[in-house]
Amino acid sequence: MSIGEGYMSNYEFSIIMAVYNVDKYIEEALESIIKQSFDFSKVQIILVNDGSTDKSGALCQFYKDRYPENIVYIEKENEGTSSARNAGIEVATGRYLNFMDPDDLLERNALEEVSKFFSENEGLKIVTIPLQHFGLKSNRHSLNYKFDKKRIANVHREFNDIVLTMSASFVDRDILGDERFTEGKIIGEDNQLLTKLIMRAENFGLLPDAKYLYRRRSDSAIYSNKLKEDYYFRLCQDYLDTLKIYARENNGEIPKYVQSLVMYEISWKIRQKELPEVVLCRREEYDALILEILRLIDADIINSAKPLNRFQKHAAHSWKDTGVLPKVGGNFYTELKDEKGKLLLVDSRGKTLRRFTKSKIRVDSIGSSQGDFYIGGRYSQLFSHKGMKAILKTQKGKKVKARKFELKEKRVYFLGYEIFEPLGLEFRLKSRHLKSSDWFVVELSSKGAKVSVTLISDDPNLIALGKNAYFYQKECST
Repeated sequence: MSIGEGYMSNYEFSIIMAVYNVDKYIEEALESIIKQSFDFSKVQIILVNDGSTDKSGALCQFYKDRYPENIVYIEKENEGTSSARNAGIEVATGRYLNFMDPDDLLERNALEEVSKFFSENEGLKIVTIPLQHFGLKSNRHSLNYKFDKKRIANVHREFNDIVLTMSASFVDRDILGDERFTEGKIIGEDNQLLTKLIMRAENFGLLPDAKYLYRRRSDSAIYSNKLKEDYYFRLCQDYLDTLKIYARENNGEIPKYVQSLVMYEISWKIRQKELPEVVLCRREEYDALILEILRLIDADIINSAKPLNRFQKHAAHSWKDTGVLPKVGGNFYTELKDEKGKLLLVDSRGKTLRRFTKSKIRVDSIGSSQGDFYIGGRYSQLFSHKGMKAILKTQKGKKVKARKFELKEKRVYFLGYEIFEPLGLEFRLKSRHLKSSDWFVVELSSKGAKVSVTLISDDPNLIALGKNAYFYQKECST
């Protein structure tokens, strides 16, 4: 019998907890539910003890005895979170199901606000609330940007508003039907089922008025899993399989919501500076797996991946298109000259991505010291730095070549590879050659092309005159 068939219940919510060795935290978690502003008589708590070896079982039994009308307690052998949650589903009788982790908390108004949101929106099947970290780290989850206001999102329109956590979501039992968590998965058990339900519902509620408090622990799976093969290989294979399944079901078209979810997840792996030995010993296999995933992701989805910086996004595009991952000192794209001799950066499809004439230098330091005027900065464009020259020219005709230097602390990483490093530049000349009323320009040259560059600086004394000429209005000391 499908869940929901034949049930008569006074419970509006069934909160299912998979309990395993959390005796330090479970009391606080349960109290956060019991002390909700919402009527507790309408809340069912299902505690599934998944073979705990600490005092978790005794604490579950204590709360079961204390609240016999509200709490169901199940004991079973250790078979993992998904198995425990599935066992809880079978006895759940509430209209809306939630899968709160037993070391986390619900903000006091959470159930009241969720109930109100469901009642105000007939036909709504899924509501999710923002995560707020506490414990080891206290900050907002990186996906909380979508909680700008109370609203209903649609997977086909707001496909970047992805939802990853079943713990912070509330699901109408009707949309769940016969679906269950995939058992045997150690990592990522939420994503597969939640994504399937969201794609089925197409709409889901975003409720910023209450929070799910997610405890960050040094001994939690989120940290230990990053050293395990499954976090890199099995999980990424699951992502790849998910993309292929949706492609088969949609005549080769993968819904952008699914692409966004997978891209977000692999972005955290892409941006890693170092990889563990379990990956390094299977490096080629891992690279091939990530590349195969990227080739199923649309360009606009890669561009919208918030965890990645622009260099990592460009590297993903270049690798996807050419099969060659850029490295420090190498080329991301092809450099060509147009009919006017202007240097261009062009992708594999011939699209112009950047013009050398639009070059900029970020000024990190400027001023005078011991009779010298100096400018220190960095060039962070994707044109090759090999053979590139930079000079500073003063109004009186003085020319100074830049000293180039490494900026290893600014290096950008992609799957542990060093893919980009800004070109460090320093100009230094005697102050007598540059008075406060004198203008100057900075020129870059590469492959026969020469341009005056824009200087980006927070120093109010650096004044732009137009056509990339500048003067430094603070008198240089001599």
